[in-house]
Amino acid sequence: MRYLVHFRPSEEVSNLIQNQNGIYVPNTGFHSTIYSFQMNPVFEEQLIGKLSEIEAHPFKYSTLKFKKFGKNSVVLRLSKPQELLNLHRKVASVAKEYSEGENPNERYFGKNYNPHITISKTHLKFDRKCKTLIGLEDFVSEYHLVRKIPKERVLLNSFDLK
Repeated sequence: MRYLVHFRPSEEVSNLIQNQNGIYVPNTGFHSTIYSFQMNPVFEEQLIGKLSEIEAHPFKYSTLKFKKFGKNSVVLRLSKPQELLNLHRKVASVAKEYSEGENPNERYFGKNYNPHITISKTHLKFDRKCKTLIGLEDFVSEYHLVRKIPKERVLLNSFDLK
């Protein structure tokens, strides 16, 4: 089963994104992935317990620029405050204790971690010259664990940053 640990932009930033042309809202809603992995569901409670023990602080981030991602997506790249990098490192460490099999997304994590929000599935309809979404500042005080089922996402738990 696939799992996703992520944070969400504020309602204000989400609304600004939603009001643009050519926007695709993922099944999980607008979010920024902290880590994703495969795991046997029998370990969910243990994983939740370990994630709840992570000490991490709330953080601010800024929106930087648009970037093409994969064949047909556009992402909004985010800054990498140290608190986010620490959270990413700690979550990845815990998740790797329970993950199974090869992680095909591993190349996007660790030193290659570039936080972003996917905002469009078809780059042809989205105006990449739009400046409305560039230079925004936002604040993150919690993150979430989601089980990914085809065409559905199940929120398993939310974790406060202190």
